Amino acid sequence: MLYFLILPAVVGFLALLLIGALIFRFLPNLQHLSGYLVGSAVGTAIGFVVANGLLLLLVFGTLRVADQPDVAPLAQQLGGYGGAAGLIFGPILATGAGVTLGLAAGVLFVFLKRRRRAI
Repeated sequence: MLYFLILPAVVGFLALLLIGALIFRFLPNLQHLSGYLVGSAVGTAIGFVVANGLLLLLVFGTLRVADQPDVAPLAQQLGGYGGAAGLIFGPILATGAGVTLGLAAGVLFVFLKRRRRAI
């Protein structure tokens, strides 16, 4: 699987978000953006874990079903190919979706929390 390439990139992205939040915290003009960066980092981490966890359940479930003896040979073969494709391309797609949706959810959470506090 491609996690040996994906994981350092995600950890580096999270580190950049958190370092940016720390720097923005001490700059008066940008201090209000610090919370958004922290929310982005938390959402990104959660999105990465959830998306890849679901991917692994899906891929290994597909492979487990394809391995059953009472499944038709064509279904076994297609399930094996689908599982292999999921193991190769799935981490890239799941990480992209999880990081993007998690980042957006983190920013939205901070925005709604601040808006609710302002009311």
